[in-house]
Amino acid sequence: MLKFGLPLMMLTLLGCGGTATTVLSMQGIDCGSCGTQATDALDKQDGVAKTAFDRVSAELTIQYDP
Repeated sequence: MLKFGLPLMMLTLLGCGGTATTVLSMQGIDCGSCGTQATDALDKQDGVAKTAFDRVSAELTIQYDP
C-alpha cells in the first residue's frame, strides 16, 4: 500500500477500451527519485497498465483497468 503524507488532489477519467486514468497532484514531491518509487510500486499492482510522474507539475498519472 502506498502512503503519502501530503494532500492529494485526484482526477479520474474513464477512457475508451475499459481503462481509466487517474491524475494525482502530489504537491511538494518534486524529486525524480520519489516519483520513480511511486511509479515502480504502482506498476507492480494488478490492473495497472501504465504510470508516469511529471516532476515539473508534481503529477502522478495512472492508467488502469477499473
